[in-house]
Amino acid sequence: METLFDRLSGMYVGRWQAAFKSDTDVTNWANAWAIGFDSKRITPPMVKRGLDNCADMFAWPPSLPEFIKACQALGRDEQVTPPDLRALGHEAKFNPALAAKAVEAVKKNDDRTDHKVWIRRVWEKGERNVSPMAWRMANDAAKEFGITK
Repeated sequence: METLFDRLSGMYVGRWQAAFKSDTDVTNWANAWAIGFDSKRITPPMVKRGLDNCADMFAWPPSLPEFIKACQALGRDEQVTPPDLRALGHEAKFNPALAAKAVEAVKKNDDRTDHKVWIRRVWEKGERNVSPMAWRMANDAAKEFGITK
């Protein structure tokens, strides 16, 4: 918890430590967050993800519920690269038939994505409700395919 405190302090210089007037405040914070992490089954890799997401999600230091959401949300890179499910505390079982099907689909290079539908869905959600990367990708794809709002 000390490392997490230090990382948040470094990310939110001045703002984070201003909330802690005494060592008792820091101890209370550490206990409350440890209990919160345990109750929501937040793992160390998820805490790392939460820290990574904070830069994109919060201008001010997060509360415990906000940080837990940041831990549970897919990160910027995970929206493009699938997450390592084992690192997130889940068990993924290898399915050879599904893997072979995926390989064949990639070999075909058959793009059946309905770009208009995907782009419009992102636009309907609004810039504040999607990741910056998804918003940028939707706008780039719209330009590429000549789609306008």
